[in-house]
Formats: sequence, structure tokens, C-alpha cells
Amino acid sequence: MDFVNYLQPTQMEILSTLQQANVVVVENHKSCNPKGTWDGWTFTPRDHRNPYNTTMLVMCTDTIQSVYGDWQLEINRTISHESVHVSQACKEGRGGLEKLGFRKDLEKEAFAIQDNPKEVLRILKKYCF
Repeated sequence: MDFVNYLQPTQMEILSTLQQANVVVVENHKSCNPKGTWDGWTFTPRDHRNPYNTTMLVMCTDTIQSVYGDWQLEINRTISHESVHVSQACKEGRGGLEKLGFRKDLEKEAFAIQDNPKEVLRILKKYCF
């Protein structure tokens, strides 16, 4: 499955911005489990599972398709959610993640705005450029 075909216009812009920020986007990486609970991952350059010298965003589309009835919606939510983590990595700047400052932990920040892709795009541009 090529997840790009299912992205909404703002998520397409998010994907383009990720690519401009030299983020490697991978579909169905070996870290994905089709029967698992993770829809995606963000690996910083320090993570041993990341073979790249840059941030890697993983879309687990096989998992999403097998778990969700409305998997197309979940693909869009996942790229938004993981892009918040990319923004956290850009803010930290040394290969880790740093809270953006509006929630007490990294995951809560990502869940708080994943359904507002324009805000995700804004913070991605703010912290990664």
C-alpha cells in the first residue's frame, strides 16, 4: 500500500515539509507489527533502529489497515501525530526529543494536536526550519 495516495491535502503538505527537513519517511519498517498497537514511529538519529543520520518517520500502514475500520483517516492522523514527534526532535536538536511546552509529556502533546493538521504543519515549520 502506498499511503501517500490516501493523504488529505494538509497531510500532503506535512509530508512535503518533512521531506524538505530531510526526514526519511518509511512505510512498514521492520519495527511495525501488523497485529500490534503502534501505528507509526519516529526514530531520532541516536536510535539504534534508525540506519539514517537524520530523523526517520515510520508509517505502519499494514497495522493501520488491519486494525482500523476507517484506516484512511488513521493514516492521516498517524502522519500528523508522528510529525509532532519530528517537531519535538527538531526542537531538541541533538538527536533526542523535547516537549514543545503545551503538555506534560511527549505523547500527550502529539495526541493533543494530531487532529489539527494545520497546527501540526505550523509547529513542524517552526521547529524544523
